[in-house]
Amino acid sequence: MFRVDDDAPHRLFGRHEQEFKGLDEVRVDFVPPFDEDELVAEEEKKLRVRFELRNTDPAIANALRRIMIAEVETVAVDQIGMMQNTSIIPDEVLVHRVAMVPLAVDPRHVRKGEALFFELTITCKGKPQNVYSRDLLFQPDESQTAAFPDQKEYWSKFNPRPVHSDILLAKLLPGQQIHLRAVCTVGKGQDHAKWSPVATATYRIMPKVDVNTARANGELAQAIKQACPRDVFDIEDSGALVATDPRRCTMCRECVRLDEFKGCVELYRVSDHFIFSVESVGSLPPLEIVRRAILVLKAKAVAWKRHLHSLQATS
Repeated sequence: MFRVDDDAPHRLFGRHEQEFKGLDEVRVDFVPPFDEDELVAEEEKKLRVRFELRNTDPAIANALRRIMIAEVETVAVDQIGMMQNTSIIPDEVLVHRVAMVPLAVDPRHVRKGEALFFELTITCKGKPQNVYSRDLLFQPDESQTAAFPDQKEYWSKFNPRPVHSDILLAKLLPGQQIHLRAVCTVGKGQDHAKWSPVATATYRIMPKVDVNTARANGELAQAIKQACPRDVFDIEDSGALVATDPRRCTMCRECVRLDEFKGCVELYRVSDHFIFSVESVGSLPPLEIVRRAILVLKAKAVAWKRHLHSLQATS
């Protein structure tokens, strides 16, 4: 449900515009799940992706966001055996710091029921020494090597390691040492945040900016352009105001706040168009997280469809 009032810039525009009557509640109907063709990737960096999701329902958009946070599998430290820790950091604090280090391991490369092992063995000799995440080294287990003779060669292809090598774990004085063994398993963010593949996963509804060019021109158009902090507007050669990049609009309402701006600009939101921003912790590429979240969402829809059919068959 969307609730809007006299000052809120959340008027809906799009498929459900006919349902908008006054400034009351707007009901958004459920629509069938989207196809992957409706996902339009705009830009992908190493750890961040921004894309648009069109022609679908807010419930589907939010379900996709929640699945990316909580139900896409990753590999993280599950248990730690602390053999030696003479540093100033208590065992439980050090264990927590190590467990939260994101690992560059694709869970699809891990055999079912298999665990990966990392070891950290370091002794400070001479000057005080920092312990970083790069000191966590992958160590194939001997029992697994016997069961899977190709394991060492298999994992040498994928090089399991911490995503970031410069995460500070501890500081050691001369003579202090740390020796621990970390057991890593496949899990989901709904069990613990260390398995969540994303740092942030957010979306916002697509803004729509309508300009009355008959009124917004000349000095008034220039004043509105200067009032916008996001450079949404530009001035044409004719002197008329145009919205060149409505995606940048944050609905701050500076373009409609003054009395002389009334009737020049109208702000809406497109109810079935969403702008997503997903930032990965590095364990998986951000666009791959989106793809796997879509697969999970589709699997859930299929499971519910089968369940409903079974209920109908038994009734």
